[in-house]
Amino acid sequence: MADHFTEASWYPEFKPGWPDILPLGLIVGRLQIQQRDAAPDVDPSEDETELDWVMHAAITSESPRLAFLGELTLRNALAFAGIVVILPIVLREEPETVDDEYTDDLLRQYGEWASSFMYDYAASNLRAGLAGNGLIVEVPFGTPQVSLHTSDVDDDVTD
Repeated sequence: MADHFTEASWYPEFKPGWPDILPLGLIVGRLQIQQRDAAPDVDPSEDETELDWVMHAAITSESPRLAFLGELTLRNALAFAGIVVILPIVLREEPETVDDEYTDDLLRQYGEWASSFMYDYAASNLRAGLAGNGLIVEVPFGTPQVSLHTSDVDDDVTD
């Protein structure tokens, strides 16, 4: 591991009994709200909103090297609303080399565990962005089923 990663001034302490993963906070990476061209006969109260909640794992060259990204998008005939939230993480025993296979396994192991608090953060920030803009987009309070976007999903798309 890089020297700056193990410095006592920043490296988190794993106490006995703690899980092997330590979330370091939540960050809004992107927020977008946009009006769409609706057909003139669309009644917004009867229009169904399409929702996608997807999580990805990411590797960076800086410390912390690992993160989960949660991508929440909602669209209906009148509007599009989307947000990406980032959860940097540290592992108790992080390997020297991290590849797609490792992050896929990490996402499969911890993705559903992190989904509810990441969704809550994403949904709350998206509601704040939508407040007072006049676009009718309902952001559900309950966490939807998460779709884990692993590297093999990309393989399926390109085949």
